[in-house]
Amino acid sequence: MLGPALQPYRKNVFLACKTTERSQAGATGELEQSLKRMRTDHFDLYQLHAVTKLQEVEAIFGRAGALEAFLAARKAGKVRLIGFSAHSVEAALALMERFDFDTILFPVNYATWNAGNFGPQVLAKAQEKKMGILALKAMARRPWPKGAAKTYEKCWYEPLAEPAEALTGCERVNRSPIKASAGSASVQNGPGIGCKVRPSYPGRN
Repeated sequence: MLGPALQPYRKNVFLACKTTERSQAGATGELEQSLKRMRTDHFDLYQLHAVTKLQEVEAIFGRAGALEAFLAARKAGKVRLIGFSAHSVEAALALMERFDFDTILFPVNYATWNAGNFGPQVLAKAQEKKMGILALKAMARRPWPKGAAKTYEKCWYEPLAEPAEALTGCERVNRSPIKASAGSASVQNGPGIGCKVRPSYPGRN
């Protein structure tokens, strides 16, 4: 349904999509399906999504891996920029070591940043490689405690629900070299606070 609504405005929109497939065939199939559903002939950004384990990295870069599909799509004009999202420091660093990605989407959260050293080294590497840096989970508190009532049903993690706490999470993002961010506010029925989004985009042409 988004495709028909977007179609008249496509030329004025930066459109990104992603795949969790790790094989060339799987990624190609999902890309073609997404292009058809979105009624477009290309994505401005296509991303390997939720890479977490080093085994996934090996599959992506292996023979008939997903990266081959991404490179073929870029050559064919179906993808302009290539990026990834990761949920572990190890996977993010390994991906950046092996390919010049245009963007990274990574959790930037003040609690894990300060208490667990989760994020600083990833952002430093992305800056060194002059990548576009996108943030997620800026307003995450923790996984839902076992048996806890989910105040926000659509959130799969417990968010920072108090305005002061949420603003602290946003401030961490805004002090970092982030170009766009998504916290719990991006989830339906989540808290009504969103982090500032900077409109500039540093991706390669």
